[in-house]
Amino acid sequence: MMLRSSHRGSIHSLLAQARGFIVACGFGLLGAGCQMGSLALTPLTTTKFTLEQTEKLVLQDPWVQRTVASTGIQHSILNDGKLQVVVNIKNRDSGLNRVELSVSFKSADGLVEVEQTPWQVLELGGYVTQAVGFVSDTAAARNFAVRVRQAIP
Repeated sequence: MMLRSSHRGSIHSLLAQARGFIVACGFGLLGAGCQMGSLALTPLTTTKFTLEQTEKLVLQDPWVQRTVASTGIQHSILNDGKLQVVVNIKNRDSGLNRVELSVSFKSADGLVEVEQTPWQVLELGGYVTQAVGFVSDTAAARNFAVRVRQAIP
């Protein structure tokens, strides 16, 4: 079937508009798929340890609660019966962070405090995680709480 020239021109115009629309949509989809949004600079903090371990970490002031996290707490009984605790402390800020840590060693039921370690100063660079270890002085310690506070300048 032959189309008249007036119809042929309108069909070509319609096809040209459709091609333009399809190309624009294609570039739009391609651009959306390849677009890089701004990435958050703060690394995510994961909670890989159990609720029991989070209860053993006491962040003592609002500043420490905002800028410090723990990525894990391990504990073990040494051959001499003493309790060893290792806590991984992470600086969630980009700048230098000074905190103090101490461990309150407790009886097995957690009700009687057996001893407290002296406060230990820890300097963490931006987004750095560091392991800090403590060992009880006696074999009576079977439970613990790690305390973290802002270091006094």
